[in-house]
Amino acid sequence: APGGIARLALGAAAQRPGVVASDGSPVLVVGGPEAWTALVGIGLGAKLGPAAVQVMRAGQATERLPYTVGPHPYPEQRLKVAPGHVDLSADNAARAARGRKHLAGVIASFSEPFPQQLLMQAPVPGRRSSSFGLRRIFNGQPRWPHSGMDIAAASGTPVRSPLAGRVIDTGDYFFAGRSVWVDH
Repeated sequence: APGGIARLALGAAAQRPGVVASDGSPVLVVGGPEAWTALVGIGLGAKLGPAAVQVMRAGQATERLPYTVGPHPYPEQRLKVAPGHVDLSADNAARAARGRKHLAGVIASFSEPFPQQLLMQAPVPGRRSSSFGLRRIFNGQPRWPHSGMDIAAASGTPVRSPLAGRVIDTGDYFFAGRSVWVDH
């Protein structure tokens, strides 16, 4: 589903296969010689229907491995807000565009070594104030679905990284606010 993960069985192989998504980005492959699995992140904006990755195995021709993106019933939130919060000023639109362009490069980061474990821990205890995938409609105008998970916590509460990783960006962005990006 958009915003989800496709787990694609790659079978046994002495070496880790390489996998590339349709947009050319590398795909995480986990497992071992007895069985490899590709974990394909599916963007929230992904179209429903057929999709595929390219699989490269040592000494073999590249293989196309198809999968299907299906629907997911994310909740919807309809809000009435001041028009200035929906229709951006020229300055705010320019700031948002600069942030989007910069973050596209940050999001494209892919590092090795691969993580030793994939079970992420909540970065802070607290109530979820907004969940991933929430579709928001402001003053009748649909906007991009929420691509994070907001956790309500008191100001100054320490926040931990969900997995070991390296900070690759920090900033104060128009839509994302003050953010820390960690490459796990």
